Amino acid sequence: MSGALAADLLAWFAQTGRDLPWRRSGRPRDPYPAWVAEAMLQQTRVETVLPYYARWLRAFPDAGTLAAAPLDAVLAQWQGLGYYRRARNLHAGAQAVAAAGWPHTLAGWRALPGVGPYMAAALASLCDGLDAAAVDGNALRVLARLSGEEGAIDLPAVRVRLTGLANALLPPGRAGEWNEAVMDLGAAVCLPRRPRCGDCPVRRHCAAAASGRAADLPARRPRRPQPVEDVAMAVALAPDGRICLQRRPDDALLGGLWVFPDPARLGLPPAAGWPLLAFTHVFTHRRWRIDGRLHRMDGPLPEAGDLRWLHPGAVDALALAAPTRRLLDAAQRTLQIG
Repeated sequence: MSGALAADLLAWFAQTGRDLPWRRSGRPRDPYPAWVAEAMLQQTRVETVLPYYARWLRAFPDAGTLAAAPLDAVLAQWQGLGYYRRARNLHAGAQAVAAAGWPHTLAGWRALPGVGPYMAAALASLCDGLDAAAVDGNALRVLARLSGEEGAIDLPAVRVRLTGLANALLPPGRAGEWNEAVMDLGAAVCLPRRPRCGDCPVRRHCAAAASGRAADLPARRPRRPQPVEDVAMAVALAPDGRICLQRRPDDALLGGLWVFPDPARLGLPPAAGWPLLAFTHVFTHRRWRIDGRLHRMDGPLPEAGDLRWLHPGAVDALALAAPTRRLLDAAQRTLQIG
């Protein structure tokens, strides 16, 4: 089956593959734009990535430019794309590449910050022509349906089994094309909830389509409820109109980004101040229930290395976390500042 399946899929991909900017350099791919694209595409849709990718390459056209840039500038360029650890990993990875050059093996790609098994296989196949199957969530869904896998794909044993299948199906010498074809199949045809089996180029090889169970697969374990954390944020306004922001530690959630500080950090009572905005911010594995309050400061302003007092119009130069931007917008509407 593997040879016929690969032939069908690659023929379909040659006709319908998406025209994406990081695919335009031919094969083998230029590693820098391929690496940037793969980092941005982690947990983010292609349509969202496209404008960020273009702006990023204008700001940092190569690994050397990125390596030499201040981290704050890198995070500011990433602002709005989310999952900021990806930007920090790209920055650290560019510094590693500037020192030692680009990797050319799976192990070498894995050694770069933030590069896991999927990204290493994708980049090794695209940039170095290695026979490595790139298996992410989309690929797992395609493989589970092709094979009729009944196990939950978030179980390690099932992932190992499907990764083995992916490598068995891989057409030698054409791994880069195969990996991108599987990506496109999962994005355009083998959809999570309503698979378009009638348009599928490999339907005749698919166990789930044959049994009429494509929409029921893959199976997943029930999700655990996300923990909820109550977070107080103080929009502190100095007499001269400046506001206070705090830089999050690099190893913390939202690391390196600027947020409104906890009232206690400024010596303020937690329930004091004027209620400005209460909302919930959702992360991948948790939720913040944020209580944003306005505080008009008098007396000496708290000063510390992680705090900065700025006029509202100057904060756009910083990498603001999404909750910060939302509270700042509320404060500007309420007080007509900035």
